[in-house]
Amino acid sequence: MMDQMMGLLGDRILVNGRPDFVLPVATRPYRLRLLNGSNSRIYKLGWGDGSPLTVIATDGGLLERPIQRSHVTLGPAERVELWADFGGRPPGRSCACRASPSPGQRPVIWV
Repeated sequence: MMDQMMGLLGDRILVNGRPDFVLPVATRPYRLRLLNGSNSRIYKLGWGDGSPLTVIATDGGLLERPIQRSHVTLGPAERVELWADFGGRPPGRSCACRASPSPGQRPVIWV
């Protein structure tokens, strides 16, 4: 019974309902809303190139002003909103958002 209450760690992680998700973006700013829909995983998210994340909102709503962080941590059912400006990147160059794995997890990459 206790194992069932602790949640299920599956072997596939989905982004927008799909495995190995890729989102083509234009060279402009985007407002990204991230929700941890997992029932037992905690994610530590950051850009693959080490750029800071610009956080503009959390579960509590919009922040008074944007803050920059090297990473954000999302527990089950938590959300965060990011401002991501791809304007300074050349077209065709990929940028990955990565979730550092917890013990027993594989890394997650969004491009």
